Amino acid sequence: MVTVAFVALPQACGRGEVEGEVTDAQGCRTIVLPESDGSALCGDALVEGEEECDEGELNGSAISSCLGDCRVNRCGDGFVGGGEECDEGDDENRDDGACMARCVLAECGDGVVNAPMGFLEECDEGAENRDDGVCMEGCVLAECGDGVVNAPMGFLEECDEGAENADDRACTMACAVNVCGDGKLHEGVEGCDDGNVDGRDGCSAACVEEVVRVFVTSGTFSGALGGLEGADQKCASSALGAELPGKYMAWLSDSEASPATRFGLDEGFVGRFVLVNGATVAFGWEDLVDGALVTGIVLDPFGNVSDGSAWTGTLADGSADLDSGSCSSWKSSSQSYSARVGLVGSKSTSWSSWTSRLCTEFAPLYCFQVEF
Repeated sequence: MVTVAFVALPQACGRGEVEGEVTDAQGCRTIVLPESDGSALCGDALVEGEEECDEGELNGSAISSCLGDCRVNRCGDGFVGGGEECDEGDDENRDDGACMARCVLAECGDGVVNAPMGFLEECDEGAENRDDGVCMEGCVLAECGDGVVNAPMGFLEECDEGAENADDRACTMACAVNVCGDGKLHEGVEGCDDGNVDGRDGCSAACVEEVVRVFVTSGTFSGALGGLEGADQKCASSALGAELPGKYMAWLSDSEASPATRFGLDEGFVGRFVLVNGATVAFGWEDLVDGALVTGIVLDPFGNVSDGSAWTGTLADGSADLDSGSCSSWKSSSQSYSARVGLVGSKSTSWSSWTSRLCTEFAPLYCFQVEF
């Protein structure tokens, strides 16, 4: 067994010889080394006995590959030697830790998911790290809501306003631009959004609420209305006089057509039917024809209250009342003909089908908006 002795030598300028005098090549003082007796003296700059190395005063320094006990420094021995940035020993050095297996400090951007400075990275794609990618420059995974338009989980975001993301704002919780037809109501921008860009379903292709205005004409007429076309013209004139937008048709039937067949507002229409003051008459076509209105149709186009009865020739379900007549297809005011009328203001089925009147009598019309 060889005993290794440690000595502290004065400042020496050279590496020296194995034995004898050593003189610094630049003229420094002379150090006289004892002749070797076979024992190793770690730190004497001589590699002897079981020493693996000996760099004298440099042993154990950060620039030396020789440890203080004259063993060659190696990655994993727990000592930070020359060329190493760190060394936590074989058990602790690992690529997913702070000190990697090759004794290099972990850092964001080294391409390995590890723990630089004790911070566990979420990702690391090396040179591919970028804020608009999957792995951001801080080695954190991109995610919707981080305020950066990037590609979390490989999906390219359309927008990302961070904490401002909301389904009723410009950028949704899914980091998609809020657009008409996505089923998410953009407050202050869209009036409605039913998840499609179809019209005549209560929400237009431009996400504007489709409401059907309904009124009772302020004027009254005999049964000689000029047919369905003449009745529709009377509704159009009434709406124009009150500066109401859209196209209007009369709630009127003959033997060939009825509101159910000619309005184009079938069971698929779910928009509101409203009076000119905005009061809801029905929520959609099916609600209109189910025999129970929310509010009776009682206002004329100027908002004045009406009463009495209105020509209809129509049952409450929107179909023609073929048994009660239609004033000879609404072209006659003869007392030989009669037609069905509705009770103005009623909320039951009588709003459309109440009783019959002679075609010589005068009554208003119900007018419905059919184009927006």
